[in-house]
Amino acid sequence: MRSIVHLLCAASALLAAACAAPAPATTPGNQPAASGARQASSPAPKGVYDDPTWQELIAAARQEGKLVVASGPNPDMRVQLPAAFKDRFGIEIEYLGGRSSDLQTRLRGERASGVSSVDVIIGGGDSVTAMYNDGWFAPIRPLLVVPQVQDQTAFLNNRYPFLDPQDAYMFELEATVLGYLTVNPDLVSDSDLQKLDDLLEPRWKGKLSVDDPTVPGQGQNNAIYLYVLKGDEYFKRLFADQQPGVSRDPRQLQDWLARGIYPVSFGLAQRDVDDMRQQGLPAKVIGQLDGPGAIVGGFGVLCLFTDPPHPNAAKLFVNWLASPDGMGVHAQAEAQVPLRKDVAHPWATEFQVPKEGVSYQDLYDYHYIMDQKPAIIRRIREVMGQ
Repeated sequence: MRSIVHLLCAASALLAAACAAPAPATTPGNQPAASGARQASSPAPKGVYDDPTWQELIAAARQEGKLVVASGPNPDMRVQLPAAFKDRFGIEIEYLGGRSSDLQTRLRGERASGVSSVDVIIGGGDSVTAMYNDGWFAPIRPLLVVPQVQDQTAFLNNRYPFLDPQDAYMFELEATVLGYLTVNPDLVSDSDLQKLDDLLEPRWKGKLSVDDPTVPGQGQNNAIYLYVLKGDEYFKRLFADQQPGVSRDPRQLQDWLARGIYPVSFGLAQRDVDDMRQQGLPAKVIGQLDGPGAIVGGFGVLCLFTDPPHPNAAKLFVNWLASPDGMGVHAQAEAQVPLRKDVAHPWATEFQVPKEGVSYQDLYDYHYIMDQKPAIIRRIREVMGQ
């Protein structure tokens, strides 16, 4: 097995030279997703906020005048979410973007000193689950009071998308299906890969790249999905015996794919593929083959801290994000699939959209994170030589 590649350089000259290339023509079934995270958020819907319940929330929130939100480092989110909230309600958002682990360290110190400086977090499954277990959150369910969030049938599977055992604290805004493969269509035809077992054929040895499965992120989520779906022996054969190229840098994965060094990739995100196609580079998503895929929510789990410094603004924010308008703004900036069925998501491809009634591995499920994930990650690291 090849050792994990640690990149210290920028993307190759091939990618750099292709930056000015025009976007390719789209083909049915493989249209590049509209890059919603690069677009400005939509204007507020007319008349929605004239409702008395909204007006009461807005008036109370404006008395506080500010909200402190912690979330991921996505620059589009950092700009678009505060801009939309201020446009709708005239209230400033102080956005704290960065790694959830760093935020946890900060908040643990604050709480030990009796300080509460952050109102809400929109984080990843593992980090918010740890905070939930530490008792840092207040329930969101009792705060959902505006007309647009009263009907649970508006959400996927006709229920509020809470992840916690009490069904009240960890509200998931988006969930996108992962587990898809990307190929260089100049070198790999549609008939070459029909099912996941095809990846074990000798001709694909040393031809597959993967995002590093030993660290948190899409690569680890993909690896866990395959481990649970196909079992230990399959995982060992694919991730060790087939000698995949391993990287933590999406630019390296893009370059490997474009140059045909590794013409199959199990590590590129949809936005990485979109970028390649816009640069005229060969990249085609072929989906999950014969697997159902797993669902994951990115930085998309909304939680309210206990004793928030701006409780009324936080209540308004929670209702807004659970409504079609707010969830649409957030999902667009994150380029994720909203869990409201009435929110359009033109930036997502069909294979990324969860289908009602399908039994997916939910990688943000509380019991999965607590009871199954640690042992799976240990085994993955053993297979990868760690």
